[in-house]
Amino acid sequence: MRAALLFLAVTLGACSSDGTDAFGPLASGLRDQVMPQAPEAPVVTRAAVEASPFALIRVRMPEGGAAVMTPLADRGGVLTYMSANRKSLAVTGAAVTGSHGLGGDLLWMDLPARSPLRHATPVQGWAGTEARTYAHLGNNLAIARQRVTCQRRLGPAGSIEIVGRRHAVRRVDEQCAGGALTFRNRYWVGPADGRVWRSEQWVSPLIGTLQIEVLKPFER
Repeated sequence: MRAALLFLAVTLGACSSDGTDAFGPLASGLRDQVMPQAPEAPVVTRAAVEASPFALIRVRMPEGGAAVMTPLADRGGVLTYMSANRKSLAVTGAAVTGSHGLGGDLLWMDLPARSPLRHATPVQGWAGTEARTYAHLGNNLAIARQRVTCQRRLGPAGSIEIVGRRHAVRRVDEQCAGGALTFRNRYWVGPADGRVWRSEQWVSPLIGTLQIEVLKPFER
């Protein structure tokens, strides 16, 4: 775990594409324990991504901050990704199913066993409907659960670029609603292998929607 966090803090720096700190101040304390005179972290480059011994994702917040995260644990198929400043996401397949340290976090989300988000599925198999429950802390620290029904439809095919590498994708649009809650998710999916290279996923009422990009895939 320490090695992965140090790689992010020193080499990638959990910086956004414009060089600003991710999710608030950079994890300078962790970096300075090992490299007290370390230079400012560079913008993420393809060379840095390829040099990483770890899988990497980049997460963008609605207000524009961004962080690079690496997986530190694999618990029954649920990966815990963490940034250098110890913000984390739980990711099941391609779906964000929990968060920690972002404020207004997602405690958990139950993803159906047959969801194409859970298992890589060729994009032609993505259209359809599924129900999910999102859990957050509500008033008086009670757990508030929200059941939603999500309808997915196939969007246009094209390509996207992520840190200097292009991927052929087809966009999948997902509209979710339950009670007074409505939101939209989008996924950019490899047509044949079903890998989600980029997604926009609603996480909680306070966090809103995160954009997640796969810089280097996790391979089991």
